Amino acid sequence: MARKSSRKLVYTLASHSTPLQGHSLGVNALAVDPNPPPSSSLLLQHPSNSYISPHNDLDPSSISGTLYSAGRDGTIVAWQLHNMDLHSTDYRKLSSDPPDTQISSTLLPINSSTNTIDSSDPSSRALRPSLAAYLAANKSIPIPSPPPPQSQSPPPTTTITTSSSSSSPSSTQPPSTSYATAGQIHTNWVNDILLVNNNQSVLSCSSDLTVKLWTPHTDSQTSIGQHRDYVKCLAAPASIPNPTTVYSAGLDRTIACWDLNRAQQVFSLNVGNNDKGSVYSLAASQSSIIAAGGPDAIVRLWDARTASSSSSQPFASFSGHTDNIRSLLVSDYGDWVLSASSDSTIRLWSVTAGRVLHTFDMHQDSVWSLFSTHPSLQVFYSSDRSGVIAKTDVRNVASDIDEEAVCTIVANEHSGVSKVVQAGSYLWAATSNSCIHRWNDFDTTPYAFNSKFFQDPPKSSSSSTSSSSSIITHFVSTDGAPTLRFNKLDTPPDFSISLEPVFINPAETLQGKIGLIKHQMLSDRRRVLTIDTAGEIVLWDLLRCMSIQSFGTGLDLDSVADHLNNAPPHNGSTSTSNWCQVTTRSGELFVALDENSCFDAEVYADELWPDFGGDAALHQHSEINPTLAQLPSNHLFNLGLVVLRNLLAPLIDAEIAADQDYRQNLQDHVHERKNSNVGVPIAQLTTNSSTVTTTNSSSAIYTTATNSSKSGSKHPGLMGRLRSSFGKNKKDKKDEDEEEETQSAQQVTSASASAPPPQPAEPEEEIVLKDVLEEIHQKYLEQIPPALESNNPFLDVEPTPPPPSLITPPPPTETPILRIPGASKIMISQLMPGSEGLVDLYRGCVQSTAADISKLEAVLPKWIADAVLRNTIVRRSAVKVGLVLVPCSQDEQVAPGIEPLPRVSCTDPPNGNYYYANGGRPTTAVNGGGAPNQTQPPTGSEKLNAYHMFRPHKIAEYVATRFQVERLAVRETELEAPADTWIELLCQGQVIPPAMTLGTVRTRIWRSGGDMVIKYRRREQQQHQQQLQSA
Repeated sequence: MARKSSRKLVYTLASHSTPLQGHSLGVNALAVDPNPPPSSSLLLQHPSNSYISPHNDLDPSSISGTLYSAGRDGTIVAWQLHNMDLHSTDYRKLSSDPPDTQISSTLLPINSSTNTIDSSDPSSRALRPSLAAYLAANKSIPIPSPPPPQSQSPPPTTTITTSSSSSSPSSTQPPSTSYATAGQIHTNWVNDILLVNNNQSVLSCSSDLTVKLWTPHTDSQTSIGQHRDYVKCLAAPASIPNPTTVYSAGLDRTIACWDLNRAQQVFSLNVGNNDKGSVYSLAASQSSIIAAGGPDAIVRLWDARTASSSSSQPFASFSGHTDNIRSLLVSDYGDWVLSASSDSTIRLWSVTAGRVLHTFDMHQDSVWSLFSTHPSLQVFYSSDRSGVIAKTDVRNVASDIDEEAVCTIVANEHSGVSKVVQAGSYLWAATSNSCIHRWNDFDTTPYAFNSKFFQDPPKSSSSSTSSSSSIITHFVSTDGAPTLRFNKLDTPPDFSISLEPVFINPAETLQGKIGLIKHQMLSDRRRVLTIDTAGEIVLWDLLRCMSIQSFGTGLDLDSVADHLNNAPPHNGSTSTSNWCQVTTRSGELFVALDENSCFDAEVYADELWPDFGGDAALHQHSEINPTLAQLPSNHLFNLGLVVLRNLLAPLIDAEIAADQDYRQNLQDHVHERKNSNVGVPIAQLTTNSSTVTTTNSSSAIYTTATNSSKSGSKHPGLMGRLRSSFGKNKKDKKDEDEEEETQSAQQVTSASASAPPPQPAEPEEEIVLKDVLEEIHQKYLEQIPPALESNNPFLDVEPTPPPPSLITPPPPTETPILRIPGASKIMISQLMPGSEGLVDLYRGCVQSTAADISKLEAVLPKWIADAVLRNTIVRRSAVKVGLVLVPCSQDEQVAPGIEPLPRVSCTDPPNGNYYYANGGRPTTAVNGGGAPNQTQPPTGSEKLNAYHMFRPHKIAEYVATRFQVERLAVRETELEAPADTWIELLCQGQVIPPAMTLGTVRTRIWRSGGDMVIKYRRREQQQHQQQLQSA
């Protein structure tokens, strides 16, 4: 039995055209490059488009940096950040630069009564000079004097939309962010991204098992490596702008170290062998520490300098969390580790002491993300599943973190924040929504270094003691309780504390686009219903790869599916075999075809034609498409073959053209050899065995050695040389490989005894399109006349036409020609050994398959190549349905007085005549002639195994044939008429519709095990007459 291919063809259905730019599903990862792109960057060729913002005259010099976002749609989007100070709180830069080059902070204290940044508060201006002196005296990170008040106003709140009717900021205030470009890097969720190569490249990991590198400035992609399961996280030392090694980890319970320069794996670490060994969080430091955490709630630490093998053990393990560890941070020098867990806590660990130093409880839900640019993690941001974004500052803590740390709730998103990043004065939050929010940051420096800050408001302040019994605060202690340490209002008696975020609304919203989130296959398995993020329900055609109807919003997906399954023209009469696997991921509809089931579904032409729009619509697709009247009434189409033929139509046309050129060149060469060698023995043309001869024709297609001493070929001269250029057969290649191995073995010295043991054998090589073409070319070569290779001194062979083409795609009568949208994506994927994940070997679209002919020849599996180029498919054995034929009783007739039909049997009298059912197809064999001599119907019921695609008229024809063979008592006029005009079939008391197949009858009517019981009876007389007249 031939080995089944592990490769699949996956295609997507073209989505709705939309002017929106961004993500179609939730965002999982964010990263900020705080530097403007280089002048040669392609990002500068994508200025703010007019449909994104009315400000399309932005100067490229206004670009301050780039925000990268990665989402569940498999894309990475680059956003240009305009007129932003992105270095003001870069603690690594502030701590390394001289004081006179440090960038002043634009983070301002907040006015607690208005929830806005207040740059005019006299208390702020009064305290800052003394605060700067205090910091200088304590040798902390210096905070220079603030800029003039007019430059301290916060950026305007803007929303980036793509609708021309949406409101936009004033022309004097250009938008802070604009769409730059996007790369479809992965075919599944992008789970994490990392900036490398001095922030010029984006490293990404995905649920498609791969780790890839994208350089948006040149739009180049590199595949770094792959895992055996979903890749969840990446890590590299944050203090190293150009790391040469990075780390990735995921659900395959391994941590892989990758060399970015060589794009190969350096080593891997096994985390565990149980289900809880998956890695959900990863961090690394410049001191070579690797930290990993996952569902087992343990933080493990490795030393990258000694972790060179999968057997390496962590040098430290921290236990204390009670749930999955979702995020990790390691200080630059490896002294501290911060861990965030689904148990709603954040823990600070001391690596040198090997214990937890503090537990932060300010979150009330699972903590999903941590972020810090501080070398010692003294200022960090955290976000949780409820949407809370908190900022914690422990820079001036002396002894008691609970009492001295500053912790504030900066913002609260409407959904869980999977990632929060900070640059300069701003925060960006990623959620399950396709939008990205930019928030203003909140400066905790005055509160961290001055315990009296804002505690006693100045007398000139207009604020007064609140008469309400509730006091609003934005601060919490690290144990989670709201605190009034920095509240400047007098506390009334019997008051309560209300905790609110510093900022209620984001400063900016980067809108996403619409994506599919759920689907439901209809019973005909040719149409799929989907619902998107906007709630719109759309009907899709899997054969034409396009949407065909929208049902709007506000409807239930299951209700619409039930309606369509029972609506004309199908009326619930169709139940098709499973021929494809449909999934909704990355915001699109993915359809996978594999060798095991691709060719299992067949559909009658009269069922398929309405889906195509009838003869007129098919004629618009192609003039060579047949009409329904030109096809037999029982004509079946194979759905998988129809899809493959049309998806790969450009590739097929390219291969047909290449095949024609090959055969023509072959014929030209044969005629050239004949005309140039008349009267010249071939032996005289090959006297120098060391020379290489090339045809002098302008259409030369080969270069060969003139000596062909290899024996055993059928035509040793020209035939052997043609083989050397057009491809050797597999036996020749094997012989040559064995000779090379023998020569290599003879040259191995005795030192080879100490060589490492051989590696395990590689899996059997996949047979691909290239191998199929070589086989076809070999058959062409075998058709060269032997006389051309004989030693006859005079060549006298009549000119012959090129050999007939062996590339025979399915004709339109088997696969109607359909115009599939050229943007429909096509992928060739392979199942990874030892895992359930698929890796994409090829990614393109329908319109690019011709240009990618060389790529596809190397990866397209043989089962697809045979189907589309040779019209050869491997069918599984026909699915049969067991049934028992029983005549209806007198009480079950259509009307009183109608005579019941007799019972039929599968056994004839012993005179040599017999009848049998072959796969449900009635055939008769006669032995010895003679007429049956038994007129009484035998006892027993007729039990058959019939092809599941048969319709009721086939069973009716079989019953009528049995009546005639057994000479049962039926009218001669009935036997002369078509059987389905006077015989009616029933199952479970329900009349079987004429278009329903036996497989559908079993699924929708019989609905139980065992053989189906099919009853038959005469139709009603009036209906019978109408049927006869129409016949």
